[in-house]
Amino acid sequence: MKQQPLLDRAQRAPRERVVMALRAWASLARLDKLKLIPRGACFISLPAGRQPGQSLRATKADEARPAMFFNRAVLMRWTALLVATALLTAAPVEPLVGRWLLKSQQVSGQETALRPLLLEITAIAGALRFEYSVPSRTSKAITLSFVARLDGSASEVKDAQGRKIGTAKVSRGSALEYSLILEGPNRPTASGKMKLSADRNTLECTSDSVGPGGARTHTVQVFARQ
Repeated sequence: MKQQPLLDRAQRAPRERVVMALRAWASLARLDKLKLIPRGACFISLPAGRQPGQSLRATKADEARPAMFFNRAVLMRWTALLVATALLTAAPVEPLVGRWLLKSQQVSGQETALRPLLLEITAIAGALRFEYSVPSRTSKAITLSFVARLDGSASEVKDAQGRKIGTAKVSRGSALEYSLILEGPNRPTASGKMKLSADRNTLECTSDSVGPGGARTHTVQVFARQ
């Protein structure tokens, strides 16, 4: 085998050292770039069809895809939002909520002639809105309404013109029973119960009031869910 002259190897050695030095600097440069990545950064995945080691520059195919780079704070905020949404969605609906039509009425043990009466109960901002109205074929005339929390706190009762005519207090007694107190100036104070049937399709409202002269009145109203 023919051996290369020692002079050629001596001339080539400096160049090889330069190449190795350049490679070492390139490696250090890559490490320095990695050090610039925030600790909180999280790479979800590479773009579809991209292999490790390939360029991460966006292509035309990538422009239509959402960015897959989130920091930890953003991920925590999105997680909290999703949890809150799930809790709100799963919140139980009060069994009182619905449309109720008066079917029968007794005053002091005597059946009375019925006038059309509709009771609509809706959930609103942690409370219930009670609206009594007289329905017709094309519209309804609101007689009184109030929004009450189920903790016994007082709320305003308003008439058809939106004027305050008294206060209402509603509290939950059990899963299917509620207490109601209505009072106002120049009006008899009425206290009673609202009780749902086991199938939650019938609502019985009983109340006792004391009128002028101490006359006591016991009223029973039965509503059917619409």
